[in-house]
Amino acid sequence: MASLRKRSNGKYSLDFRWKGKAYIKALGTDDEQEAEQIKKDAEAQLDRIRRGESALGARLLADGISILDVLFGSPEVALRISKEPGNENPLPMGELTKAYLAGLPGSVMSIQRRRSCIRISIRRKARSGWNR
Repeated sequence: MASLRKRSNGKYSLDFRWKGKAYIKALGTDDEQEAEQIKKDAEAQLDRIRRGESALGARLLADGISILDVLFGSPEVALRISKEPGNENPLPMGELTKAYLAGLPGSVMSIQRRRSCIRISIRRKARSGWNR
């Protein structure tokens, strides 16, 4: 459970506990509604991490990243996420299209028609710069 505190300068801060340690994060806002939304988002993320539903959060914490950086972001977190495997598409567009079309169910006639329409759609999108 997190709590909000209004500081003497009128800005809000978020107080919460993680693994027995108290944390305070200055939110940089004097708007109560915005601070409440940040609090709700942080509580939801903490709950997901505690329940094991946030694989990325758990992995970042296991790598020694601070809970504050996991919840609110930091340049180090952004760098780690951008280097995560799986953030790039290993298949070229042609191979991706073939793999997708191979998995389509249906009768032979409808498969041929559907594949033709999908190929045309993918080519048009590729030409327009959609996959850049």
